[in-house]
Amino acid sequence: MIENSQEFSASLICAGYDREKDTGKIYSISASGSLIEEEGFAVSGSGSTFILGHIDNSYRPDMSEDEGVQFVINAVQLAMNRDGSSGGFVRIHVINEAGQKTLTIYPEDSNQEVPEVRTLPGFASRKTQRSAVQPAGQL
Repeated sequence: MIENSQEFSASLICAGYDREKDTGKIYSISASGSLIEEEGFAVSGSGSTFILGHIDNSYRPDMSEDEGVQFVINAVQLAMNRDGSSGGFVRIHVINEAGQKTLTIYPEDSNQEVPEVRTLPGFASRKTQRSAVQPAGQL
């Protein structure tokens, strides 16, 4: 448990699906607590500055789910290549009208046991684990 520590901070991204408006919503929550509704995407964290050029060059609002997942994988991997604090694997939560699912992508040299492998285009050499879709009411 972390109790009011000055040593830790986090900037968060919160997303969900609005059934009434039939659209996704993305919010950035800064380390100071500011809540900002984002349009299309949000970036945050120490590695985010390393991927802004990738986002400017590659982001399209009309991406399919698989294209969006690949875009995020590439962005996080670019951040990890330049920023030692960006982690060692990629975890993505896909949220849509059907519910939520989680993708976890481990590096090639990982000894992690992966029960299910899903190959994404252009990313065949990575191990991937995906949980089952959870109904939207259980988010």
